[in-house]
Amino acid sequence: MGERDCPRHWLEGEVVALPSAQLPVSLRRDVFDFSQQTSVDSSRIRKELNYSETLPFDEALQRTIEWERANFPAKVDPETFNYADEDAALAALTR
Repeated sequence: MGERDCPRHWLEGEVVALPSAQLPVSLRRDVFDFSQQTSVDSSRIRKELNYSETLPFDEALQRTIEWERANFPAKVDPETFNYADEDAALAALTR
C-alpha cells in the first residue's frame, strides 16, 4: 500500500514525543532489555573516523516520515492503535 492508498488522516498531523511516564499504557512499548546497563556513545567514531551526521535532525526526520509513507506496510493490525488514548495523552499536554 503506497501513500495514495492510505486514508487521508494518516498522512496529516504532527509528530509529538512524550516521555514514557506520560504515555498511556496502551502506547508503552519496552523494546529494550534493561536488566543490563547499556551505554551508547558515538564519540569514538566521531573522533577516529571524523564522523558527523550528513543531515540536520529535522530534515532526517522528515525524510524518514516520507519513506515510511511511501513504504506503508502491506498489513496493519488496527488493534495496535488506540486513538482515544493518544488523544487523551495529547490533551493532557495542554492542561
